[in-house]
Amino acid sequence: MSGRRRIFLFFGLGLTAAVPWLAGARPARAIDVCGNGICAIHAVPPESCSTCPQDCGSCCGNGICAAPENCATCGTDCGTCPAVLVINMMPLAQSAEAIQDSEPNLAVNPSNPLQIAGTAFTDNPTGGSAAPIYVSTNGGFTWTLNNIVPSGAGGTADITLRFGTTTNTLYAGALRDDNLQFNIFRTTNFTSGTAMTSLRNRFDVDQPFVEARTFSGADRVYVGLNDFAGANGRTATIDRTLSGTVASPAFTTIRLETRNTCGQDGPQIRPAIHSDNTVYGVFYRWRAPTCVSPRTADIVVVRDDNG
Repeated sequence: MSGRRRIFLFFGLGLTAAVPWLAGARPARAIDVCGNGICAIHAVPPESCSTCPQDCGSCCGNGICAAPENCATCGTDCGTCPAVLVINMMPLAQSAEAIQDSEPNLAVNPSNPLQIAGTAFTDNPTGGSAAPIYVSTNGGFTWTLNNIVPSGAGGTADITLRFGTTTNTLYAGALRDDNLQFNIFRTTNFTSGTAMTSLRNRFDVDQPFVEARTFSGADRVYVGLNDFAGANGRTATIDRTLSGTVASPAFTTIRLETRNTCGQDGPQIRPAIHSDNTVYGVFYRWRAPTCVSPRTADIVVVRDDNG
């Protein structure tokens, strides 16, 4: 009952009645008051989203704009959205900041599209060591900062985010801003103040770009990155785990580049996962004859039919 109180009305039971309900006594019914936070569907009268949205949630079409309804999800109750809706993700308390919040990235939770996480080169406004992510639980209409990304100086360099498709787990690929160490992070509750868990860390990589998808209840996580440990400039790489939801996931480093390059591939290595679970990767191969800007490059697409 979560600490809330319900009041029950019991009809009088005579001491001479051995089994009153067998004798036709009326069953106990709950008496409930709309607005007490309890959705009592068996009350008299029964509550529902239409009769008591305060307790039972929104009911599109009842004329009441009750969270999580908004103009996009229920225009009949909340009014229609303009064709282009501009949202300032920066929370009001940080409106005066003048940091270059570069390279933004967004992740929508496929299991709950009202939940959206975002990142940029944004510093912790409290001065703490953990970097923030942007958090919205109402489809992007309002935002807060949640300082949960472990990073020595309160911010990050490159960082991207993705949710598992059915697990509600959020993954991040990030470079710390104090030493550019690469980390893969995870949280099962992105609105909680608990720091994300580090699943993997190493150095000498650039531009981590994360994708995730749930396969048979387990999240597979793919992070495209430019790995300078690749021999002969074969730097296009994916770090992959087939079980991101377990306590200590095992990661495999997969080289996408099979040919020598002009010292490295282009830094943008992007994985993508089809709904049929086929995994793709795309990257620039920097090659001769022109190894300086403007470079000669091939656009290379690779595929893994087994994930």
